[in-house]
Amino acid sequence: MSTLSDIVYAQGRSSADDVEWLHRLAGDGQLLADLAFADIVIWVPTADDSFIAVAHTRPSGAATLFYRDIVGDRVRPQWRTQVRDAFTGVRIVDSASPDWFEETPTRVRAVPIVRERAHDDVA
Repeated sequence: MSTLSDIVYAQGRSSADDVEWLHRLAGDGQLLADLAFADIVIWVPTADDSFIAVAHTRPSGAATLFYRDIVGDRVRPQWRTQVRDAFTGVRIVDSASPDWFEETPTRVRAVPIVRERAHDDVA
């Protein structure tokens, strides 16, 4: 099984500081999944304009979407545009209609996580 570091470095787009930050973020995954009552997946961009899962956490007190670990898997084709739009637009992108995943209607929300803001941004 590949580690978060191995998968991120294989994409050739991240520094050691980025990987350290992703490790810290993934460490908070269980708390985030439990608070959101949802699976939390951290996707990173690939060289071929897709995304790959580097961390996945399931909620302990709610239904889970993924019954197996998806770390190392590429984003599903039906979610790629939504994840890409969230990543490039730095904004939350909700699915327009429920997506059917293993016979379950599922609402998918892509939330960008940003490590650093540009210096000219104003809070």
